[in-house]
Parts: sequence; C-alpha cells; structure tokens
Amino acid sequence: MIAACSIILAINIYEKDLEKYKNKGFFKNCAVKNNLTELNLDIWNNQNIHNLTGYSIEDIKRCLFDLATFISNNLQPNRLITFDINAIAKTNNYDGPIPQNIQTVLMNHEWAIQESFFWIKQIIPQFLYIKLNRDSNF
Repeated sequence: MIAACSIILAINIYEKDLEKYKNKGFFKNCAVKNNLTELNLDIWNNQNIHNLTGYSIEDIKRCLFDLATFISNNLQPNRLITFDINAIAKTNNYDGPIPQNIQTVLMNHEWAIQESFFWIKQIIPQFLYIKLNRDSNF
C-alpha cells in the first residue's frame, strides 16, 4: 500500500510541476478550495487499477493521508503545499469508467515505479518509525 501511495503522490507532484509549462488537463476534474488543489486520485480510483492491484482507493486512503501528512510536515521543500490533503478523506470509490485524460497519463508514467523506489528507500523507513511509535502510544 505504501508503494501505491508513493506513486500517487509522485505523479501528482510531477504533474503539478509540469502544469506550469504545459499539460493543463491533469487536474481539470479536481476541485480547488482556498488555493489548494485536490490530489488527482482518478489515477488510482478506477476499475483498471483496482483490478490490477486488488486495492481500491477506500483500501489505501488512510495510508495515503498519513503519508501525505508526514511528507508535508517533515520534508523541505514541501512539494505537497499546493494540495488539499484533507480532501483525501472525502474520496469515495470510483463509479464509472476511467477518464480518457487519466488513461493517457497512466500510459505515460512508467517512471512512477522508479520514483516510488526513491520514496520507499528514503522516506518510508522514517514514516514507519514515526507511525509505529505514535500507534504504540495508544
């Protein structure tokens, strides 16, 4: 699940940076509130990915929220500062076909797997350490 969440965050960060120069359509279905854009979760929240991985957005959204919060609070620069992290909790499972703009993005992001290895090697051990210590205090 952590790798899936890393991929979702990596693609959103990459597309947000790319949006400054081109490709303005990636976030077209994402709400903007108080100058914060919702993460584009359609890249995971669709039947194709659910069938491929066995994980729906409902299965991973807690992990995604925790990882995004950890990254926002602990990494500098905060690459998630322009995203509405709290909107993750309001996301529901897909209810239709995958949007065409998302199909194109998924085909063009083979690098996401490589990027996820960076997240796993560099960030995830710290995240797990903090999460395990926090959870053991309950």
